[in-house]
Amino acid sequence: MRIAIVDDIASEREILKAGITEQTARLSLDAVISCHASGTDFLAEARTEHFDLVFLDPPYRKHLEKDVLQALGESSLITESSLIVVEAALDTDFSWAESMGYTITKEKTYKTNKHVFLRLM
Repeated sequence: MRIAIVDDIASEREILKAGITEQTARLSLDAVISCHASGTDFLAEARTEHFDLVFLDPPYRKHLEKDVLQALGESSLITESSLIVVEAALDTDFSWAESMGYTITKEKTYKTNKHVFLRLM
């Protein structure tokens, strides 16, 4: 299993990586986790790898998630079986996702943000 963590805050990348490492070990899953400081870095560094799970936490209200998801959908980095989890501000609109070939499988809201779970159609 290949997992990508994309977050502009290094300490949050490390916390998420530690949690995923713990859970995959507990479940006896063999996981390779890569961390990236931005969507641009992820797209450049990943090149032709395939990812089963991608966590995107771009800076809020800059619409960067749309740009990264557009590029991801046009790449070979994800397939229909890949799960993408985007953390965004509560008021972030994802109505465009379907027109890019994504389906929203779940949305979990919190006090100040939300996680949107997407897959390619």
